[in-house]
Amino acid sequence: MPYFTWEPRIIAHAGLAATCVVLGATLLARKKGSISHRILGWTWVILMMIVALISFWIKEDGNFTLIHVLSVVTPIMLVIGVYRARTHQVKKHRATMIGTYVGAMIVAGIFTFLPNRLIGHWVWQQLGLLPQETSQQVPQKTPPQP
Repeated sequence: MPYFTWEPRIIAHAGLAATCVVLGATLLARKKGSISHRILGWTWVILMMIVALISFWIKEDGNFTLIHVLSVVTPIMLVIGVYRARTHQVKKHRATMIGTYVGAMIVAGIFTFLPNRLIGHWVWQQLGLLPQETSQQVPQKTPPQP
């Protein structure tokens, strides 16, 4: 049973992350070095920073989990990637941004689809691999009070 429900921070995090998946793939597929690449790149970096920041308010049982390591590493890698672009270290910039995309979007995305995660639970239900539940059957954990 997933711990979280569809609350604003989860919706914002998931929606922005999905946007970053598409925007990042677009950036990787398009011509590099153009004005549009720079504008879309800055947009991707800013959105990724926001996604990482929001994740600090998504904690299981009030505690950070192993996935939060990405929340720390991602902004650092984004800064390094931008620095490398600004200093014309093109090959290093490319490697940094591809690595960040794969780590933060693809690897983290795979964990999103585990059946004990909110989105994964929903997807597995839609595929008929988990039983459908009514809202009365789904026990909701209450987050610990500070």
